[in-house]
Amino acid sequence: MADGTIQLKRGEKLFEEGKSIDSLYVIQSGRVSAFVERSGKKTELFQVGPPQVFGEEALFGGGKFGFTVEATNAVQILKVPIAVFKKQIDESSAGNKILFKSLSEEVKRLRSLLRSQKMENEAVPCPEMLIPRVFGGIAIAGQHVGKSLIEDLPEGFESKSPLHDGSSRQIGWSQLKVYSTRFFMESPNRILNALQILANLDYVELFYIKNEDEEDELDNIYIHKPQEIEHFADFFQYHLYKPGRSEIIYPEKMATLAANSIVEFSKESQPDFRGVTRIEYSSFLDFFKSRQRAEFNNTYLNLLEKKGLFLQRKNTDQGLFLEFNRDEYIEAVQNWKFLEQIKIWNETGRVAAKVIEAVVEEGAANSCPDCGAEVSGVQKFCSECGYKLVA
Repeated sequence: MADGTIQLKRGEKLFEEGKSIDSLYVIQSGRVSAFVERSGKKTELFQVGPPQVFGEEALFGGGKFGFTVEATNAVQILKVPIAVFKKQIDESSAGNKILFKSLSEEVKRLRSLLRSQKMENEAVPCPEMLIPRVFGGIAIAGQHVGKSLIEDLPEGFESKSPLHDGSSRQIGWSQLKVYSTRFFMESPNRILNALQILANLDYVELFYIKNEDEEDELDNIYIHKPQEIEHFADFFQYHLYKPGRSEIIYPEKMATLAANSIVEFSKESQPDFRGVTRIEYSSFLDFFKSRQRAEFNNTYLNLLEKKGLFLQRKNTDQGLFLEFNRDEYIEAVQNWKFLEQIKIWNETGRVAAKVIEAVVEEGAANSCPDCGAEVSGVQKFCSECGYKLVA
């Protein structure tokens, strides 16, 4: 886009979230909508017309746009290089500089506050803005209010979770409910659903008792590896608030299949002094083909790279190898398990208890790695999406 006057039709974008600010945009006529987009869903922040200005925060240092702006009707916009405005401010009096900077920072603060409020009020059970608070709150309560399951082991207790270790904590539901409500202003219902997600992932064990009406009532909660739950909350908030769209917090089935396969295949491999793990390329291709009935190709590599997970192909005297940071893959796989459960919760409005998946025997019906449709062992292409399968 050249500097000067810009004409936009309805639906055309002026700039996108995460774009570096290099110009100021002054609306001269028409109206625009500012929004953020997550998981394909737009959340509108506001609509404005003339003489609204965008990009003014870059006058006092670099920055990126925190939202996308598109035209709602025919719009005329003046695009001015940052340097032109900056020169005028630099040549103005000290009082004017202070006033302009103060107003610019206040506008930025109010826009950020509006963005937070809009995203918190999404019509889903657990909006993105609340995910760190809900799961981080459970982990923090377990660590600071709960009792150690080692020091205060309940009589007859036997954990069924593979994650049970010395960091496991016990907390009563009444304690957690009060703590979550008073410290984090969270509804008990949302906390209960989050606990069920954690139970599905073996991070939590829920123990019920019969109340006076002979109904099951949650009594005690055993939290395993609370630091990992807190780490997930920290991971999510970091990427959510980064400028632009951080793809790693939006899992996709093909990326999950690929990352899981890489983690599983490399479990016996030791990283070198740089923390880099190396696996033999052709052996991994055979492994992936046998497990997923699909060829591991550039589609998977590009998708992993889009998520911020890198695989480097390296030729050596011993053959072709794949090099990667295995810890990053393990972290991504684990965090995607949380996010997949939260996605189902938001789509269906409920969290189902964990279902034990049956093992599919070789030659039995399988599913397409791309769309999930059922396929037979003799198909070469998925009948639903056309994805190429391995015979």
